[in-house]
Amino acid sequence: MRARFVPSYYRRENLLKLQRLQQGSMCVNEYFKMMESMLLKVGLQFESEEKVVRFVSGLRREVQDVVELYEYSTLDKVLHLALKVESQLKKKQETKKSTPYNCKTREN
Repeated sequence: MRARFVPSYYRRENLLKLQRLQQGSMCVNEYFKMMESMLLKVGLQFESEEKVVRFVSGLRREVQDVVELYEYSTLDKVLHLALKVESQLKKKQETKKSTPYNCKTREN
């Protein structure tokens, strides 16, 4: 059925999209769903370890840096860890925004 109704370039284009996929401005959950969707479209059956590596390599740098400090063995564990890291980073950003910046200068 695929051979008849799906254009030949469809798989190749989706493979390229998957290879270039980065979290960017998406939240971790959206990025994960996008990656899973693309894997299904392409029809690739990655091993668990390959999915984990692919997922981590596409995370935003500040999330990736923290995630790589911890041990993880499955995609579920690394997803949960990335969600926690993202949540903590959001809390830090919110507290920075709510704390007024008071610059005190010395008077001579």
